[in-house]
Amino acid sequence: MQVQNSYYWFKSALTPEQCQKIIDLGVSEIERVKKAGGRTDATTFGNNDKLSMKEKGLDVKPQADKTIEELKKETGKEGREVEEEKYVRDSEVSWLNS
Repeated sequence: MQVQNSYYWFKSALTPEQCQKIIDLGVSEIERVKKAGGRTDATTFGNNDKLSMKEKGLDVKPQADKTIEELKKETGKEGREVEEEKYVRDSEVSWLNS
């Protein structure tokens, strides 16, 4: 999956307590944004997230942990046909203002 914003993944860089504090902050910020009438839908660079695809009128299913090659074998479809039926992201995000 190609994402619009890059990120880094570090194993064991934070304590479990620090992780929980970050999660709690994100959840409370998502709730605050929703109460204020904002949107928290996560998107992807290729717009193959659940919301974008539903807005296009596509009846899509989650890609789960399968690769495009696995989906091609499973569905018998090729190229963009496979990508237009599956979404890769169904999550919420919050943007904290510093």
